[in-house]
Amino acid sequence: MADSVDLLLESEALAEARQVMELLEGDGGEVTCWLTLGWFFWYRHGELDSAQERQKELETAIEMFNPCFVAGVEDDLLPAELLPAIATLSSRVAIMWIRPASGQPVYEQLSAAIELLRRAVGALPDQDRERGPMLSNLAMALQIRSQYGAKLSDLDAAISALKSAVSLLPASDLDLPAVLSNLSVALRSKYEYTGRLADLTSAIDAGKRSVDATSEQGQLLGGNLANLAAAQLSLFGRTGESALLDEVIKNLWRAVAWFPPGQHERAGILTNLGVALRERFQRTDDMDDLEKAVKVGRESIELTPIGHPDSATFLSNYGVTLSTRFDRTGFADDLSEAIEVGRRAVQTTPDGHAAKPVRLAALGTSLIAHAGRTGFPADIDEAVEVSREALMLIPPDHANISICLNNLAVALWTQFERQADLAVLDEAVEVGNQALQATPDDHPDLGSRLSNAGLWLWTRYERTGRLADLNEAVLLGERAVEIIPSHPPEQLIALSNLSATIKVRFDETGTAADINRAIEHARAAVRAVSDDHPLSPRLNSNLAGLLAARFTQADDVADLNAAVESAGKAVVAAFASGDPYTGRYLSSFGAILAIRYDRTDDLADLEVAIKASRDATKAAPPDYPQRANYLLNLGNMLLTRLKRNGIQSDADEAHSAFSSAAEMAVARPSTRIVAARAAARLDIDSNTGRAARFLETAVRLLPGAAPRRLGRSDQQRALAELAGLAGDAAALALSDTEVLDEEARAWRALQLLEAGRAFMLNRALDIRTDLSELRAKHPDLATRFEELRDLLELDQESEQGRLGAAEIPGRHRLAEELRRTFERIRANEEFAAFGLPPSNEDLICEASVGPIACFNITAYRCDALILANGKISHKELPDLTEAALVNEVAGFYSALDTVTKVDASLRERQAAQSRLLEMLSWLWDVAAGPVLDAVDLPDIANPRIWWVTGGLLGLLPLHAAGHHREVPHTGMGRRTVMDRVISSYTPTIRALGHARDKERGMRQSGKALVVAMPTTPGIQGRLTHVLAETRSIQSLLPDSVLLVGNGGIVGMQSATKSNVLGYLEGCAIAHFACHGVVDPIDPSQSRLLLQDHRTDPFTVAGLDGVRLDQAGLAYLSACNTAYSNSANLLDEAIHLTSAFQLTGFSHVIGTLWEVDDEISARAAADFYGNLRTDDGFLDLARSPQALHSAVLRLRDRFPTSPSLWASYLHAGA
Repeated sequence: MADSVDLLLESEALAEARQVMELLEGDGGEVTCWLTLGWFFWYRHGELDSAQERQKELETAIEMFNPCFVAGVEDDLLPAELLPAIATLSSRVAIMWIRPASGQPVYEQLSAAIELLRRAVGALPDQDRERGPMLSNLAMALQIRSQYGAKLSDLDAAISALKSAVSLLPASDLDLPAVLSNLSVALRSKYEYTGRLADLTSAIDAGKRSVDATSEQGQLLGGNLANLAAAQLSLFGRTGESALLDEVIKNLWRAVAWFPPGQHERAGILTNLGVALRERFQRTDDMDDLEKAVKVGRESIELTPIGHPDSATFLSNYGVTLSTRFDRTGFADDLSEAIEVGRRAVQTTPDGHAAKPVRLAALGTSLIAHAGRTGFPADIDEAVEVSREALMLIPPDHANISICLNNLAVALWTQFERQADLAVLDEAVEVGNQALQATPDDHPDLGSRLSNAGLWLWTRYERTGRLADLNEAVLLGERAVEIIPSHPPEQLIALSNLSATIKVRFDETGTAADINRAIEHARAAVRAVSDDHPLSPRLNSNLAGLLAARFTQADDVADLNAAVESAGKAVVAAFASGDPYTGRYLSSFGAILAIRYDRTDDLADLEVAIKASRDATKAAPPDYPQRANYLLNLGNMLLTRLKRNGIQSDADEAHSAFSSAAEMAVARPSTRIVAARAAARLDIDSNTGRAARFLETAVRLLPGAAPRRLGRSDQQRALAELAGLAGDAAALALSDTEVLDEEARAWRALQLLEAGRAFMLNRALDIRTDLSELRAKHPDLATRFEELRDLLELDQESEQGRLGAAEIPGRHRLAEELRRTFERIRANEEFAAFGLPPSNEDLICEASVGPIACFNITAYRCDALILANGKISHKELPDLTEAALVNEVAGFYSALDTVTKVDASLRERQAAQSRLLEMLSWLWDVAAGPVLDAVDLPDIANPRIWWVTGGLLGLLPLHAAGHHREVPHTGMGRRTVMDRVISSYTPTIRALGHARDKERGMRQSGKALVVAMPTTPGIQGRLTHVLAETRSIQSLLPDSVLLVGNGGIVGMQSATKSNVLGYLEGCAIAHFACHGVVDPIDPSQSRLLLQDHRTDPFTVAGLDGVRLDQAGLAYLSACNTAYSNSANLLDEAIHLTSAFQLTGFSHVIGTLWEVDDEISARAAADFYGNLRTDDGFLDLARSPQALHSAVLRLRDRFPTSPSLWASYLHAGA
């Protein structure tokens, strides 16, 4: 052993060792070489006498062991005594990996540094003075790595390391302030991921301790102050507390003062200072703060070398500040520079970096502003693309996901505003909902996001007419205004959005409280800005619209004049600022001036209105969806001037405006329809063919104007605004002499009527088609189709939630999937016509059993289209006019009122009955008689005919038309309908086909349900003959169930809605003997009064989702079951009779008006007796004949009292 030691001390050995060292320094060498050298010098250290030489050899040994430790050599291969020193030296290598000279650290190097530092920390004794700084370095590496992949576990490990370091360092240790400051940074980083306020509070506490522990005045204090301020700035962003923001700015000014101008270390402080000043500007509108924010932001970039790890942060912050200044000043160069630096920030952020989503979101905000300014599709698409990428990259549990979601929703809404793709708007609403759900209830941005969400819902209402969206928009807007602090611009925008939304709801409801409240909000917003503020045009225009709306209700000229003044201010401010929505403000200004012209007849107002409206159409891009409204406004104003001066050029320009609006594919379908009708009216006298084409186009737009995605009530409202469209289109088609073939004109008219009348019923039939063949060949498609149909027919009208979230799933998604399912089904050749409207051949086939007469009554002309004997013909009705029909209907029901009036005298009632007979004679002369004379009826007893009355004519008993005072009632010359044919009704020919499809194979009765309501809760009096009626019927229906109301038969089941619906399933016959009520406002709420009608009414709408496979006959022995008096929805045939047809009943017996209790019992008994066959069964196919015979018997018994017998009708097969 002595010889070995001697060898270590020989000079030749030392020289050779140093030669090896030189060789290793060149190529790194093998770890074993370094290990050998380390042990060589370590042993030499132990044998040398000189303390100086021993120290030198010790340091060399540590240096040689360092690569071994770095390479992962196990600790037991190294001298235990040297491990702390080796670990300390190795940590410096880790620091070089963390902060490479190239700038951006490499992820693999970071991971290696972390493992090395962890091992180094483990090699140190618990109380080693190097342990604290080393833990701090480990934490720094973990923090940096957490930014590459957003690993929360790395942040947690960093915080744990720093807390351990703090616990190791005494209060007097000079490293303690830096470690505490680093802990503050780590805790803030964790807050930015999790959004947990406890982390942020701890970050601020650590930051304050670091500042307090810093004894020296200098750059260390400045850095620690800056880190504290950064945590406080984050807290401000979470709470919105203004005093805290002031403290942040003060601390950052103090911090930056410790760093001389030109020193790079200023940059990080300056970028945060810029953010803080920008935030304060947004709350105070102090332009000095904004200018300072731009200045310090620019300096932070200038101080930062290209490629520096922090340069992307500084660029992104500066870009947001520039974008903010653009929002305030409208200076386009700011926005261009904001996009440029935003792109640089994104490009210089490494892939996988945690900050990349937020930087993409910031760039997206600038791009959205630019897209809103230019309207270029490429700009809008890029804004959406960038916003999508940000959302895709951010972890789903990250606190900033709400920012990315909100930005994407804004981008999508902007895209919809220009491109009018409803699917894009739906996505904006859904993503906005997700942003709200991801935003804490106490977050300062919640108010602006609520306001945005309300805006998107309002936009969707404007496009689709879904009233629930509008109501939800108001609720969200109100909540936004409540929680947003009183500072610009968020509150101003929220006030503006809310007031505009309330104004739209006022247009729907006319509620004065709504409009007064909206005006208060709008005035408050206008008062808060100067005339040159970028929001001034928007705020003034909103106020003008509200004041004009209130004028239309209250007729206060002061409101109207104030509206004109505010609208004018909006236009002036918009021109001054180059506002991209100048066209909108011009059009609004023109519309308000037109209102004042109507009030004052001051031609000057009209001239300015026309000029403003004309300028609006020029200011808007040709493909801007709202331009259609501007064109419509212009056209209407020109027509107003035309009425005054009769100048043809006004008519020509109006026609051009209307036709342009009608042809805009991106415009709202209902707007296009209104424009097409206006253009057609101008063409009627001079160019009937073109007018006909306009209205045909309008009818084809109906599916978009009342889309399936809407609930029933919203569809009804949309269709009510377009009443009479199909009839007008058919009338002009018949008048279009450009089509030479008369039969072709008739087919075109009939197809338009089939497409545009009973629109909702036909749409329901689309999805009620027989699926048996489809199920046999494509069972998966049939199953999915059935599922979608069932979901769409659910009543979701009353469900509301945050942004419509109660729709589970949303109707718009269901409707879109149903559309795609239709396409998939029709892609199969044998199902190419699945769910499509019937062809001409299909329609003519329906007339093989008997003729079908389809009436069309319009202001233009009155006709009947007749399908019979395998062909179509048309019968003009020159003696029938729409005006005359209106008068006759009013007179008819006035006479009916007199007949049933309690205090009417016998003479008055007899006179009223006589008037009814006269009107039935008139109805024969102008309508029924000419049609029957034109039809070649088969030479058989009691031939059948089907009436498609449509609209107002459906309120009169066409089946009872005739000269009933003439005798006898037999012979070919008889002039009454019921003495010549058996009448049936159908809303459309397509509905008739559906009824016949259901009837096939069902000739005899099965189970029956009988509902009797002799008394009705809430209704005085008693239907005396109801129980007798139902007993008589039950005697003919052995397999029947009887449901009765209170006061009926003791022990019987109650006639509640749930019981009725339960027993209807599987029944072939349903008989109701009860009261019926017609809702004059919403015909879908017309109902049969059952036991629980006050809490759970049995309505037309309530039958939407009911499908009965075994249904054959429904006898509605109640009042008004085939009647609807909602004037704008008469074409839709919304009443109980059609509702029962839709559920599956092939035959429905209904009534047009209130029927006598005793007569009803007699009619029902006769009817069921007539159904009975010789073998005792009830043949439901005889229903038309059975009713016809029963009514004839009543007519012959009470010939001078048509009110008793003319009400009953048969609808269906």
